[in-house]
Amino acid sequence: MKRGGAFTLVLALVLLSLTWALALGMAVYTDGAQNAGNAFQAWATATWGQTTQSDFDAGVLNQVDSSSSPGDVKLAFTSSSNVATNSPSSSAGGWSNASNAYSDGGGYAYITSGTPSANETYGTYGFSLAGKTISQVRARWDALTAGATITQEYEYYDTGDDNGGSGAWASFKLCQTFSSSVPFTIISVKLLLYKTQSSTGPGTVTCGIYATTGSPAYPTGSALTSGTTDGNTLPTGSPYEWREIDFSSSYSLSANTTYAIVVQASGGNSGNAVWWRCDASSPAYSGGMYGRSLSSGAWGTGQMDITKDNMFRIYGNATEYNDQIRVDVSWDGGTSWSSKATETLTSSETTYWFDFTTATSWTADKLSDTNLKVRGDAYTQGTAEEVRLDWLPVEVTYTEEQYVFSGTVASQVLDTAKSGARWYELQWDETQQAASTDITFEVRASNTPFLKDAAAPSWTSVGGTSPVSTGLPSGQYMQWRATLTTSDSSKTPTLHEVRVYYY
Repeated sequence: MKRGGAFTLVLALVLLSLTWALALGMAVYTDGAQNAGNAFQAWATATWGQTTQSDFDAGVLNQVDSSSSPGDVKLAFTSSSNVATNSPSSSAGGWSNASNAYSDGGGYAYITSGTPSANETYGTYGFSLAGKTISQVRARWDALTAGATITQEYEYYDTGDDNGGSGAWASFKLCQTFSSSVPFTIISVKLLLYKTQSSTGPGTVTCGIYATTGSPAYPTGSALTSGTTDGNTLPTGSPYEWREIDFSSSYSLSANTTYAIVVQASGGNSGNAVWWRCDASSPAYSGGMYGRSLSSGAWGTGQMDITKDNMFRIYGNATEYNDQIRVDVSWDGGTSWSSKATETLTSSETTYWFDFTTATSWTADKLSDTNLKVRGDAYTQGTAEEVRLDWLPVEVTYTEEQYVFSGTVASQVLDTAKSGARWYELQWDETQQAASTDITFEVRASNTPFLKDAAAPSWTSVGGTSPVSTGLPSGQYMQWRATLTTSDSSKTPTLHEVRVYYY
């Protein structure tokens, strides 16, 4: 054959090969290293493309979404419940040291309670929850009261008086024993008294509190505390007077211990005495009994009389705790307010929570610094007392929908049907959202079959810039894996299509 004829035959074969390659959807690349003279040789790459939802779903998906935009792969979208607790940073009102309620600590804001007293309004809580769904709004307050010292009646027997009992003057004393189930500090007594001499009287009447001894108990020792009143100013007969006698000093009495109230006059006689009204027909006081000393002033069990009880009322110091703190919230800068949450305080700092979720339809805007206000006032129905507030934070529970920060999609395993098949190029199409998102690829290949989610063979990272034509492995079985990441949970990268060229 002539040389020209041979060339014509080779050219015809090349054209036939190209036609066959195009018919099979393959690309043709000339390998210059294999050409020698007129001996022209060529190889063709096959294309493995994945672009549909079914293509991607046939692989291995982890924390990615292939269904919301079929044909694309994005990071998975999740919904999470979160809690934000913020403290105020500003206030306006009538409390002292109001800034001590900005955070929990040793100090406190305080105000004397009234009906009601001044209030304090706190704001600038710093919630920034745009795009979030609010599910709960609660306010917390840590509060206590200093209480108020009041006079309280602890023991008494003040009904049923039907007898004058006996008189007390210089040589005779009267007593009533008593006990209390609780300890208290005695400060005064009231006794139902009168005198028998209208023109003068028995002089100074002294009332003392004594310890007791014996059974039945009778007064002993010196007075624990005492006080006086002018017996000459007492009424003569009925109506009798509940005369209050203040003690010169308070004295702490123990619980379940018997003491005695002892009355004596500085002067007088049997016709000019101080008389202490008693119940001589049906005495019912269980804590003690009537008594009258001997003319010498001495006491003994024989001087006590269980058939009588003198009329008395005993007072002591007590601390009253009936303060209230009342808290309400506003969502429009102070124009509208919720109903007040009311708590009665004790002397110990206590944490109180109140749920204001139903007060309004909460939105992120209503929780802004401009609109969210929390107001507290002190209130009591008894003696005005000091109310103390230590911390007034607000807790917001909200739902946030966001993208996960990382996810992967691995392809199914391609069987090229050719041992030692070589990757020529890896290409993909993507959409990124600024610098916060990224997609990177890994590849692997083996002449031995492996499952799409197998640990081996190992993966080779090829970066995140398409196309990739170097560092690609060889093997009959091929697989790629893409990792999608974001540093902003509101943004996701999108993978549209992946193409592998191999030969």
